[in-house]
Amino acid sequence: MTGAISGADAYGCSPDPVTMYDLDGKGWVSWGRAWRITVCVGAVLRVLGTACFAAAKIRRIRQVIRSWGGICAGVSRVLSARTR
Repeated sequence: MTGAISGADAYGCSPDPVTMYDLDGKGWVSWGRAWRITVCVGAVLRVLGTACFAAAKIRRIRQVIRSWGGICAGVSRVLSARTR
């Protein structure tokens, strides 16, 4: 066989349409595949959570700088607090 068939196994053959088993005896739904999907979803959620946390921190820092009256006033305020 020259071309890959959609849903084909490692040998290039499609699974049995009645039992949905590959030639190696493993079904389409297995604990290994479920675990890999779970790990992938967990990784995506971790990245999204980290990005949201960072965005919230940046937003909070911007609010503090605005409340101090800008970057220059904030820098002078921080330096005066450090040199007391």
